Amino acid sequence: MANPLKQHSTKGQTALERHYNSHKEDLRLQRRHGVVEFRVSMKFILDYLPKDKAPADVKILDLGAGTGRYTKELLKMGYDVTAVEPVRHNLEILRQNIPDAKSYLGNALNLKFLSPNKYDAVISFGPMYHLISDEEKLQAFAEIRNVTVDGGVIFQAYLLNDYSIISYCFAENRMPELLRRGQVDEKFRVHPASDELYDYVDFDTIDKLNAATNLQRLTIFSPDGPTDFIRTQLNAMNDETFELFVQYQMQRAERPDMLGASSHIVDVLRK
Repeated sequence: MANPLKQHSTKGQTALERHYNSHKEDLRLQRRHGVVEFRVSMKFILDYLPKDKAPADVKILDLGAGTGRYTKELLKMGYDVTAVEPVRHNLEILRQNIPDAKSYLGNALNLKFLSPNKYDAVISFGPMYHLISDEEKLQAFAEIRNVTVDGGVIFQAYLLNDYSIISYCFAENRMPELLRRGQVDEKFRVHPASDELYDYVDFDTIDKLNAATNLQRLTIFSPDGPTDFIRTQLNAMNDETFELFVQYQMQRAERPDMLGASSHIVDVLRK
């Protein structure tokens, strides 16, 4: 994960494209911290997909699909999946690995090329990371709502503010400098500039966005728990211990006292 407080030029390729052209997104979910995130996320996705339809009749939009890890798994299970990805490099890998997938180049701010009221579920595991302003986030929510059926489920992922504060500000001994520059405020909230790559939020921001979009929360969970903070220890675990850790995180994923220990959070919402 790139430093969210580092400035990015948009000359030529966009900052997003430049980042993912060099960042091996197709490998991230295969590493141990990514395996935890993937397996816990899949558990909750399957828990909240419609049970009154055959998988082939359940239409899923994988928005910000990356290289298609979730698309591929859900297609294997028989679901009707459409992938949308803004980075050409990622989309090319997705199409190479999953040639039969329905896939489009596009982003969450404009989904007019998709039919309205079509998808039973929208997996939005990337867009909110890279939309800096609340206005952009609300625009994305409007687009997502438009393509989701009434009663459909939205899996909306965010990166948490305190992960950035701990990993990039304190751990890199940059906090005094960032406070002086106004990139972190006195309440230890990150304030990225409009040209930065990542935005990090707290639960107050998530709740404010939900109130503005009139979506009902079904649950909120942490797909990865403390894995980003203990990567070294996670990689050193034997297979049996690692499997127990995955089961641990599945059991702890919804506990309010554990949510803030995560780098990612997923809000499960009903339209």
